[in-house]
Amino acid sequence: MSDRLQAVGTWSITANKGSVAWTTVFSGDGQTYKTASHRTTGDVPIGGNFLFEDSHVDWRKFSLSNARATVDVGSMSGSWVLFYKPPNIATNL
Repeated sequence: MSDRLQAVGTWSITANKGSVAWTTVFSGDGQTYKTASHRTTGDVPIGGNFLFEDSHVDWRKFSLSNARATVDVGSMSGSWVLFYKPPNIATNL
């Protein structure tokens, strides 16, 4: 489990970069909503808390320009880009 670090836009997993926005307009009410926790200038998140199976929580810094080394993209669905992969977690891609 982690704090919300999600954006709207596009991302290239191989290039580790893309074009994302940190707000979205909800079609139901026309309001703009922020899509991430712990925001700084431009609503970009500075990091998030990650809860692990052994019950400890770590703060992980996030840098959009260096996502692979901080918190990388874990999945994408439609235009949603979800950052939740800490760099020390191996994958079988």
